Amino acid sequence: MNWTLTIKEFGPFNNTSLELKPLTIFIGKNSLGKSLILRLLWSLSSAEPDYKEFSKEFMRLGGYSRRENLLLKDKEAIKNYANVYMRAFSFSLLKGIENKIKEIFGKTEGEIEVTSELANIKVSNEAQSILEPSLDKLIDIEINTLSPLNVVFKFKDGENSEYYIKTKEDLDDALDLALLYFTYSRFEPFFQADTNRIFLIDGRAGLTRFFNLKFLKTLDFLDIISKEYLSSYSLLLEDFSKGKVDFNLIKDFFNELGFDLKLIEMEGIKSPHVKMWNGVTLPLSEAPSGIREALPITLALASKEISVIYIEEPEAHLHPKAQRIVAKMISEAVKNGKYVFLTTHSDYLLYSISNLIAMSQKDNKGLDPNKVAVYLLKRDCEYTRVDKVEVNEDGINEDEFTKVAEELLDEKGKIYG
Repeated sequence: MNWTLTIKEFGPFNNTSLELKPLTIFIGKNSLGKSLILRLLWSLSSAEPDYKEFSKEFMRLGGYSRRENLLLKDKEAIKNYANVYMRAFSFSLLKGIENKIKEIFGKTEGEIEVTSELANIKVSNEAQSILEPSLDKLIDIEINTLSPLNVVFKFKDGENSEYYIKTKEDLDDALDLALLYFTYSRFEPFFQADTNRIFLIDGRAGLTRFFNLKFLKTLDFLDIISKEYLSSYSLLLEDFSKGKVDFNLIKDFFNELGFDLKLIEMEGIKSPHVKMWNGVTLPLSEAPSGIREALPITLALASKEISVIYIEEPEAHLHPKAQRIVAKMISEAVKNGKYVFLTTHSDYLLYSISNLIAMSQKDNKGLDPNKVAVYLLKRDCEYTRVDKVEVNEDGINEDEFTKVAEELLDEKGKIYG
């Protein structure tokens, strides 16, 4: 499902709309807001229901009094109770988004809106946040039998979720499970569980040094995104050890950089090490920078668990051939159903992705152009303008590519004088 993100008066953006696709790429000069967009999207992915606010809204809607008087033999009363529960849950989702944005950015400013054919979510600091339609309008309740009580949650797209209920507690549990499942599955890439998402932030090579045991006590001083990155990375390494990473997707990259990954138990903890091409084994924290930067990217793209990946500058510390392999891995991840959102300054990475799109005309090894969106960020007076770059079956449009290359070369020229 494709979503449209609209950003108004937030950071350097005045009024910007972006169509989000399974592979969405942001390019442009430094300090224009590429990382801000990724952090904003990650905020939406990592947001979760605020159950304290759920309780307040549920009480305001009369949910607790309904529950107290609820008879599990009264079909209409059960349906009405469930609808109130779903409205309060919708409210808690919005509060969860507000909380996460405040946690990441320090405040809720401007207006953020995400829209699809399913629903519209709007978070604003000047007006009440909304989810339209609310979940009680997206899910129908059907009761087939009363003894035993059989409740069916009917999603608008035709899928059903069925539960047998004995007590009011069972009913609440069924509502929670059905609503969480609906939210995670139908609002993807937003509202994703911790194990389903990862943000591969800039400066990964430096953060990887925290895998050294003597640094573990300093993690409390890191910001929330850095801490979650290290936590997610640890889970990725654990998945690798359990065979939950498709090694066929990463072996070419390992061979190109000349290393193998091993987990060696130290002081009761499995510590990541790399065995280099010359036989030397190093702690991951002491591995070459290219490996430290790119290893989490390759593991995430090949993970059988993670479905939403945010990457800042996947090309960092990699030579062109390695970048081409990463581009191919990104393509395979998207074809396997993952969402990948990334920022880049590498025209080589873009050329590689463009070539993979062009290949889709010849065989199934290519990348479907309908699954790709590319955006070029530019300065426009006091704001950042976001231009959509044309992507078709031939890849990234050549004229558009020239504009992108000129922007990137201009930036390099300013850096190197």
